[in-house]
Parts: sequence; C-alpha cells; structure tokens
Amino acid sequence: MTEAIRVRGWIQESSVVNPTQDIYALQIAPEDPSVFIKLEQDIEELKRFNERPTNRESTTYHHKDKVIDGCCINLESLYQPKLTGELAQAQRDEELLGIFIQALGHLQILKDGNVFLSVELIDSAYPDNFDPID
Repeated sequence: MTEAIRVRGWIQESSVVNPTQDIYALQIAPEDPSVFIKLEQDIEELKRFNERPTNRESTTYHHKDKVIDGCCINLESLYQPKLTGELAQAQRDEELLGIFIQALGHLQILKDGNVFLSVELIDSAYPDNFDPID
C-alpha cells in the first residue's frame, strides 16, 4: 500500500508554516465525502497487511487513529510539506485557513498498529464545479 493519496478540500486548521510540537499538521474538510469511505477501506487494508503477532493483553492500541476526525481529515508529518504556488508565500498558518487545496500524502502505520496520513505536498486547487467565467 504505497500508493499516494490525494485529498481535496478546505483547510480548517493548519500548523505547516509554524509547526507545533515539531509536527506539521493540516486538517481538511474534504470536497467529496466519498473520500471517507475510501480512507476507511485503505486503513483497514493497511492494518490487515501489517498485522503482527501479539499476545492477548497488547491488542489495544496506544492511541486512536487520527486520520478521520468527525467531518475532517487530518494529515501530519515530521518533515515540512512542500507548499506550492501562492501557498508558498504564506508567512503564518492563519493565512491558509479556508483556502481550497489539494494535499498529497501516504497512509503510514506505526509499530503499535495506529495509522496516520502523512502530508508531503500542499497545492492550491479549484473546486470541481469551478467556472472561471462566472
């Protein structure tokens, strides 16, 4: 499961310009709600593929998966994601809030079985129904 995942939507929270606790994070309200179903399927597949033999006492995860949070998708990274286009000019995270973007990343699994969605590239985008003549 190394295929890249592209998520399009509006930035709800951001700490990619000035990260907190050395983690670059982004929360997106997705354009298409079907992305939740696809992510849930990919997460389950990744967990099945990476199952490790454990004893019965250690079957609980240390922390909950953070990919889906209500109606938003969380992306995070230990490395600063590349901001492209007009986003590269941002000096503060607040400047990114509400902007429609597409983010590129990969689902990754930790040793304890928890999954997160890494973010590597953040680019400005237009909604599918965008018409520049309107």
